[in-house]
Amino acid sequence: MEARKIRMLLAATIVAAGTTAAAQDPTQLPADTIKTNQQVPDSISDQFADIFTQLEGVTVTGTKPVIQSDGAKLTYNVDEDPSSKNNTVLEMLRKVPMVSVDGEDNIRVNGESNFKIYVNGKEDPMLSANASTIFKSMPATAIRKIEVINEPGAKYDAEGSGGILNIVTETQQSINGYLLNATLSISKMNTAASLYGRTRVNKVTMDANLTYANSFIGRKDKSESEIEYLNDPTNHFLREHLTQNQKFGFLNGSYNLSWEPDTLNLFTLGVSGMTIDPSLKVNSITTMTSANGDPVYSYRRKMDPNLEMEDISVNASYQRTLGRQGHNLVFSYLYDFSNQNIDFDNYYSDFDNYEMEIPFLGNRMHYYNNSHTAQIDYVNPINEHHTLEFGAKGLFRRNRSDSWNIGGSSPESAILLGTDHDRLLQYQDIAALYGSYTGTYGKWGIKAGVRYEYTHMGVDFRTGDQQDFTSILNDVVPNAAITYNFQPAENLRFAYQMRIFRPNIEQLNPYRFSMEENQVREGNPDLSSERTNVVSLTYSNFMNKIFGSVGVEWRYLHDMITSYDHLEDKIVYSSYANMGIKNNFRLNGMLGWRFSQAMDVTINGSLNYIHYNAGALDIHKGGVEGNAFLGWNYRFNNGLRLSLNGGGSTRGVTLQGKGSSFYFYGLSASKSFLKEDRLTLAVNASNFLTPYTHFNRYTEAPGVITRSNFKAANWNVGVSVTWKFGSLKSDVKKTDANIDNNDTSKTDNSNSVGGFGM
Repeated sequence: MEARKIRMLLAATIVAAGTTAAAQDPTQLPADTIKTNQQVPDSISDQFADIFTQLEGVTVTGTKPVIQSDGAKLTYNVDEDPSSKNNTVLEMLRKVPMVSVDGEDNIRVNGESNFKIYVNGKEDPMLSANASTIFKSMPATAIRKIEVINEPGAKYDAEGSGGILNIVTETQQSINGYLLNATLSISKMNTAASLYGRTRVNKVTMDANLTYANSFIGRKDKSESEIEYLNDPTNHFLREHLTQNQKFGFLNGSYNLSWEPDTLNLFTLGVSGMTIDPSLKVNSITTMTSANGDPVYSYRRKMDPNLEMEDISVNASYQRTLGRQGHNLVFSYLYDFSNQNIDFDNYYSDFDNYEMEIPFLGNRMHYYNNSHTAQIDYVNPINEHHTLEFGAKGLFRRNRSDSWNIGGSSPESAILLGTDHDRLLQYQDIAALYGSYTGTYGKWGIKAGVRYEYTHMGVDFRTGDQQDFTSILNDVVPNAAITYNFQPAENLRFAYQMRIFRPNIEQLNPYRFSMEENQVREGNPDLSSERTNVVSLTYSNFMNKIFGSVGVEWRYLHDMITSYDHLEDKIVYSSYANMGIKNNFRLNGMLGWRFSQAMDVTINGSLNYIHYNAGALDIHKGGVEGNAFLGWNYRFNNGLRLSLNGGGSTRGVTLQGKGSSFYFYGLSASKSFLKEDRLTLAVNASNFLTPYTHFNRYTEAPGVITRSNFKAANWNVGVSVTWKFGSLKSDVKKTDANIDNNDTSKTDNSNSVGGFGM
């Protein structure tokens, strides 16, 4: 009886704090919400530590919702989705509300390609530049949840117009002793193995993680592309039929340590590294025909890329508690290094009425990224109703690029094409100050902040006749939100925020890269930053068995950095420019129905009206796009869990054409066995009714139209097994501040060590 009273009091407390639990019935609370003091918000755990102590031994049943949202942040609990046992992170992203992945694996957040990606509170330069490549290599079992942070606030760097996509990899455990988890999964997409361990010696806690994945079977995709030259009836249609075989190897490891000599001091250290070795074999046939379909010429091409990507990060932090809990001063440091070697070898053959002086062409692109970051954060909870936060940050980044072309009759006889390599150095020195206030006044909640960023950035060209340039920016970035709480877990939120977006080295690099003879991509060293203003109104209600949220949003983006095509000497050049304005009016919503502790259904979607005004290209256009997703989960009394999901999107609206629509579906099942669920088996299947999923894109520029049909072998079936050894109650601790380098063009983290680590 006493335990029930405590449980009811705890449930009421959690609801009062605004969690997304189904709080009217305490038994509806997620089981992991009250397992330990660490797994609930600090404001609750500090005030009710004694309650948690009394709860030891009390079992509360229930399941954590797959999707949770409070209007400012949406969380997709990957570890609650059985299909995650055999899928990649990229496939899981297709299920996350406000995130879309098209047929070419391009990721968008809130309809924007300009967003930030964090991994446990740090921005990884390699991940920022190669997100889709890494995510489709990374097994979903390596992560715990995906967060979409719509309102980052002043504490976070100002960049990322679409918000922040936070990938949380650490897992929480609530058992005693040491802990070791081993997982093995085999599927058509990839074979993966991971090992996670944690231990504690006196006041030192350590954990380590190692994940390996390899797509031994690989994936075979096909595509058909067409360039139509509108003003040339003879050389009118340039078509390419292409097949590609993709494989990859992925290795990730991390080590984290925390030392707490006493209750007022905490030291942390973390090291993480990642390497990815994608393999891609491409064969294509290119033909040119007249407007009437008469053949003009043709040839074959074989492309053999060599891709290597590596990243390593080292972080350290120190936290000093200043008297009471939550009143902290934190010093943090992060060093990050990454490199990418991207070599493309193109072999041309079987010429028909076509002459090519150089049958072998090689592209070489090597990128090196170094960054040092130092940060100080101060948090002062004045009382239970008012909190102040202040901080400062310095970021010093040096990115180098070395690119060149070689050509000849064979790789052995190839010579340098042009006079020299294209070498450049991009530097970014950023100093930032921020302050924020959070307060409650009865049923009203207020959050406001301002961030100032001084940026000294530029590019030094080590070769060629390009003019070096430098730029100094002074950005004042405000944000504010007002929330009215009708009752616990039901509120109406009005928010404003500004976001900025700086060009990255790929967009600035003027090097001309050609994967096709008639298609060239190049950067623009004259790019400047863009700014986005966002106004939103969101209603959320997570009180009852039927729960959800609905919101409207307006995004106004000016000095838009956009990719565009133009025709020059029968070559289609794709480049970047600051041009025009983009308005995005968005209606989004999520509705869930928790039928019982065993079953729930969730549906979510959005409807967008997008309007472009690009005077430089004389483009004034608008259009509507939308998406919808459905998920169903059921848990039997014997522990068997079933999940069905599916969704899709209409064709996206782009500046010069239309993006691709997409859809997906899948089913999965998992069950745990033995004492404390030490053995877990899972199976899943997705997109299995057809061998290929089709994606179509369309772009129109003056004098030329490009079309493409990409056929992706997205179907997958797989099985996985996870074994848990030992037990341990203590997690590696973390300081209360994160270093978040979200300042370059393509997370609030509750479990990272010092804000870092993977």
